[in-house]
Amino acid sequence: MTGTSYGLLILPLLSGFIFIKTSQYYSFKIYRYSNQELFLLSGVWGTLLFIPAYLLYLYILEGFPSIIERWDDFINISYSLPVFSTLFIGYLFGKYTNFLTTKEERIGQLIYEDNDAIEILLMKALKEAKLVSVTLRSDKVYVGFVSNNFVSPNFDTKSFKLIPYLSGYRDNNKELIFTNYYEEITAKVEDEIKGQLDGFESSDFEIGIVFSEVISVNIFHPSVYDLFHANEKTDDDIPNLLDLISDGISYLRTFT
Repeated sequence: MTGTSYGLLILPLLSGFIFIKTSQYYSFKIYRYSNQELFLLSGVWGTLLFIPAYLLYLYILEGFPSIIERWDDFINISYSLPVFSTLFIGYLFGKYTNFLTTKEERIGQLIYEDNDAIEILLMKALKEAKLVSVTLRSDKVYVGFVSNNFVSPNFDTKSFKLIPYLSGYRDNNKELIFTNYYEEITAKVEDEIKGQLDGFESSDFEIGIVFSEVISVNIFHPSVYDLFHANEKTDDDIPNLLDLISDGISYLRTFT
């Protein structure tokens, strides 16, 4: 092989990388690989993809030699056809694997593979439309619905969006105290002052929360909360949370 022919060996490596970027099985966690791991994985897949490319080359050489002759006249480099073919095979195979699972299923698989407790709970809440309680380092607490898939195929996930339903804080004894009820706020805004607010939408209450600020996440059950706090309520206290959240799904739909 000439020096140019040896230079073509980088193309199978490139085809492996194209496959990794195209297939959502790998692309959703590509940012989690080190440079060495990505290089090795690209090399492995490039080698595997070269095998069908070379078999295709042998088939064409046996059955349609004129095609090979015309290709060699166009690019006079040994084995250039199977090497270039790996690029297309890598792209097409990557696209094919995307039909084997949906984007949402792959995101779920990735979260469970990483076994991150907070991400698993957020995914559960998203799939089942359940409320979550999120406690931050500042002792601020938000209760709401996870509003989007928070894993991106392009970069490491650093935050997630929440549609708040309740918010409050933890006092010095770490007791949870609610101070804001967003359904009531939304209703008041829409009934009384929406016309005075240019471009106001219910989705403006959506908040972004940075993962690094989160201390804990748990599924929030209003009925359980009310059960354990029933004796603490007075007439001036907050309304019964179970009653307040009974139409929570309709509130959630105002954001979609």
